[in-house]
Amino acid sequence: MQKGVPDEAFVTMPGDDKEVVTELRKRNKAERIRQGKQVSFAFTPEIDQSFSLSLKQWHEIASLPERTPSEIEEKKRRYQEFATGKDSRLLRQIASIPIAQFYIEKTYGNRSSIITDDEYSQYLSGQQSPNEQATAMVQAIAERKNFFSLVSGVP
Repeated sequence: MQKGVPDEAFVTMPGDDKEVVTELRKRNKAERIRQGKQVSFAFTPEIDQSFSLSLKQWHEIASLPERTPSEIEEKKRRYQEFATGKDSRLLRQIASIPIAQFYIEKTYGNRSSIITDDEYSQYLSGQQSPNEQATAMVQAIAERKNFFSLVSGVP
């Protein structure tokens, strides 16, 4: 997530307005250059806490034994509980933002729903709240494209 929104998300695709794509690509590239010059990067306390808690839970689940069918079932249950929990959901939502930028049509009508690197970085660091229209579109795309769906119990 700290890598931000890749410049490759702003390549002209069918349905895109070339002028909008060009403007967004230039803006994102300039923002990424500025972001690259920053010495440190901080998440909001909420996001940082979610990372820490999720990592701790993940390690606990990963260390559970898998020797018997009941141990395997318990590990599976704990993993599914983890994967659908509040902290995991928040991290998936945040991680979906850069990915979704590849799928949003770059048109004048969608410009307010497109998130470039600077806005994403400001959101992660707590300097700005996410644009509701943009995050709603991100979530719709993430669900439709199954960005982080579980396949046979593996994220």
